[in-house]
Amino acid sequence: MLRDEFLDSMDIMGVSSEHRTIYDYPVRRLSDYRQEVLDDMIALRRSIDPTAVLGPSGSDLHQDHQVIHAEGARAFKDMTYWGYELPWNHITFCANGFVTIDAHHLEKKWRALQAYRSQIELRRPYFSADFLTGLARLRGVQVKADFAEAFDVSRVRL
Repeated sequence: MLRDEFLDSMDIMGVSSEHRTIYDYPVRRLSDYRQEVLDDMIALRRSIDPTAVLGPSGSDLHQDHQVIHAEGARAFKDMTYWGYELPWNHITFCANGFVTIDAHHLEKKWRALQAYRSQIELRRPYFSADFLTGLARLRGVQVKADFAEAFDVSRVRL
């Protein structure tokens, strides 16, 4: 189900199928596969040679997100690496990188998130258009914009 929701979300975002890579690891058990995750990230790095990488923040408490952050920081250690914000998974978050966005970006993000029907059904308070807009507005205030996304910048390579 999660895989189908992800694919639907990527369709909404306009990410073509040739720019998607999906791995088959069990949810909430990535720590059992740390080396394989690292190996896959190194192989991905070699195949796409990115200039910047976005991953979970290092302060994200979700067990799988911690593995992705740690192994991502290793695999992409000499390039720009920014951690994205998931406030419900943070006790602290170092918002030291910002990208301003417009209302249409926010609307598209919400449409893409609605593809995660399993999350919508759980009625989590943070999985709503109001929460998404409020957070983007808060981050926008911090950089004198209407809306922004915040990131925990681990490294910048210019």
